[in-house]
Amino acid sequence: MEALPGNAGRIIRANAPPEIRSVKFVPEIFRPGDSLGVEVSGSDPDGDEVTFEYAWEKNGTPAGSGSRIEGALQRKDAIAVTITPFDGEVRGRPLTLRREIRNVPPSIEGVKDARLEGDLYSCSILATDGDGDPLTYALKESPPGMSIETPTGTIRWEIPPAVTGKVPVTVVVSDGNGGEASYSMAVTIQEAAPSTQQR
Repeated sequence: MEALPGNAGRIIRANAPPEIRSVKFVPEIFRPGDSLGVEVSGSDPDGDEVTFEYAWEKNGTPAGSGSRIEGALQRKDAIAVTITPFDGEVRGRPLTLRREIRNVPPSIEGVKDARLEGDLYSCSILATDGDGDPLTYALKESPPGMSIETPTGTIRWEIPPAVTGKVPVTVVVSDGNGGEASYSMAVTIQEAAPSTQQR
């Protein structure tokens, strides 16, 4: 607050504008179905209470004036929000944040339904995609004869008689929009114990 000389010896104090101290998008990792907003903090040199005015845009079109954007968002949407601090009398310098809604890569949770029936080993790779994209599965590293179903992630392998020990396997999951995740595991093949038959 700046003191200014007034008439008849009076002191007139000018109101100083508030400032934005920090601002960020929330959530930081956006997934479809989330509500995108901002968290803002500010200060005022005079100790006045600071509030904030918001002006959102989605692809250049106005999209609300609250702390969260209005309407559903989808991949490749260009988002901008201009935030202006206000102390009840004076507005401070506005700040604009921009963000593009990007693709969320798939996430691999692990293996399920692993089983060995005779010499046939099978399992399924469990993966999800935050955008709801259809996933495809591929083997990056695998022993000869192992296969994977591209749309389901089900692995099958007819184990050759001479194979024992740990066999490395790496699976890559793709969402068709540039997002990938990989998962490495080892299939352990134990040598069968010799059998003894009584006569």
